[in-house]
Amino acid sequence: MWFGTQDGLNLYDGYSFTVYRQAQNDNKSIRDNFILSLAEDTAGNIWIGTRNGLCVYDKKLQCFYSLIRTENKIMQYHAQILKIMSTENGSVLFKDAFDNLVNVRYENGKFINIATITTGVTGFDLQKGKLYVIRNKQLQIYDFPQYTLKQTIACDYKLRKNVASILHSPVMWVVHEAGVAELNCETFQRGNLADCLNTTCILADEENHSVWIGTEKPIVTGK
Repeated sequence: MWFGTQDGLNLYDGYSFTVYRQAQNDNKSIRDNFILSLAEDTAGNIWIGTRNGLCVYDKKLQCFYSLIRTENKIMQYHAQILKIMSTENGSVLFKDAFDNLVNVRYENGKFINIATITTGVTGFDLQKGKLYVIRNKQLQIYDFPQYTLKQTIACDYKLRKNVASILHSPVMWVVHEAGVAELNCETFQRGNLADCLNTTCILADEENHSVWIGTEKPIVTGK
């Protein structure tokens, strides 16, 4: 199991911990010790979002590669990486603190930029070939990986910055300034509103058809 902490990346093998920290003058060590997000891609590589950019741990080569540039685009990433999600085609999606959404793939020490949605992205999720993007007070629905915009739904409430939305099929749970709202992504009708102020995270439990909402007060669950 992998754990991101404020003092390095931790790997637990069932018996003991191995801690990976940034090594001075070693460009194949982890990018930063303050970890904000983690994801594993289909090849088994571990993507690490830090307060100072993105890197990937190559399990075969057993070293880290930082995203500084790609084969087709220079990408100087020194931003906080707030969310990473792996895709079925081997790439990953990540959102940074500047509200950009980037789709990138890693191959043998190299990064390939696939697509970028710049500015205004406050949340995203990927489900069943659809990319759901919360951007500029709108819910944008794209075909993935074609990035064809299929639907745009205006939101009449202010969405919370840097809090991800989670799709609980067929409902998108969206965090905003007054709490959490549900939006049916098949009929595009807004449903119940949960009064959960100061929400910090949201997680869909598909097996039990529940949504867990983390707030600055006790955790809330709903169905």
